[in-house]
Amino acid sequence: VGLRGELGSGKTLLVKGIAAGLEVADPAAVVSPTFAILNIYAGTVPLYHFDAYRLTGADAFGELGVEEYLEGKGVCVVEWSDKVATALPPDRLEIAFTHLAPQSRRLEFSPRDSRYNAAVAAAAGR
Repeated sequence: VGLRGELGSGKTLLVKGIAAGLEVADPAAVVSPTFAILNIYAGTVPLYHFDAYRLTGADAFGELGVEEYLEGKGVCVVEWSDKVATALPPDRLEIAFTHLAPQSRRLEFSPRDSRYNAAVAAAAGR
């Protein structure tokens, strides 16, 4: 799952929600891995939480050995995915965050393959 949006737009808050859904022991402890680049949380499946904010691009992201996480059995969430998009698998869900007001955001879901199309359609009640 790729997350795009300004600082403070809610990307990490969504990851806390994903962590809760994956039954991570303490979803409130989920923090943005801006300086660590990756935080790993144990849940029903592992949650791999990346932050590409400080990276210089897709090559720097790929040099971290991310393939083992992206192709593994866990859930990968990448904040600032637009900075490393060419290093991400083509079959993914992208979510763009836009500030509307201090306590209001718009999330735009862009599924990149049929299973994500189906999931987004089901969530939208279609």
